[in-house]
Amino acid sequence: MAELQFTISDRIQERLNDLTRAERQLAHLILENYPSSGLGPLSTMAKDAKVSVPTVSRMVQKLGYKGYPEFQAELREELKAKAKNPIAKHNTWAEGAPSEHLLNRFTDAVINNIRNTLGQIDPKDFYSSSKYEAEQILWKVANQSGLEVVILRLPLVYGEGMKGNLKRLMKLINYNIPLPFKSIKNKRSLIGIDNLIDIIKVCIENINAPGKTFLVSDGKDLSTSGLTHLLG
Repeated sequence: MAELQFTISDRIQERLNDLTRAERQLAHLILENYPSSGLGPLSTMAKDAKVSVPTVSRMVQKLGYKGYPEFQAELREELKAKAKNPIAKHNTWAEGAPSEHLLNRFTDAVINNIRNTLGQIDPKDFYSSSKYEAEQILWKVANQSGLEVVILRLPLVYGEGMKGNLKRLMKLINYNIPLPFKSIKNKRSLIGIDNLIDIIKVCIENINAPGKTFLVSDGKDLSTSGLTHLLG
């Protein structure tokens, strides 16, 4: 197999001027629908590009492959690499430019800077900060447009259709086996789905609600054992 120094897209663009008219027609089809256009049978690609099967074979050989199977095998390797790390393995950021082009090298540098910055941020802090920033944007939109905004800051929501850890806890409860939660003294706020619906209705109907932020809950913090008793 040819060495994976460039993407197949790079190879095509590098050799574009050396191709015949029919081969360029095929090349443009591949680039236009890259990479899906190269995953089908050879005959299908030839038909879609309105060229002959030998034209497809000649072009992939000009790109440095022994034949169409080797061309497809390398394309699949590209796709596997992208799936493992879609940012690091992105072949080109500027469409129509090879990977070594200044625009693509600049974008790679920006992505690396973003990755390094994100690596220094505590995910919990980022989650809280992003929610706060979203609220500020909503207030700005409300001030500029007259949109009536009410912000509800929610704790963990429980009830029908719940997911995640609460759903797994419900499954354990339904097994009717003793659960080792009695000694756990942690407490957290929760809100039942019915209570949440009631609060939303109040906010819709109350003329004094717009422009305010509400911290909502059932009004009683529960430990894991207390939550287990509630859900059971």
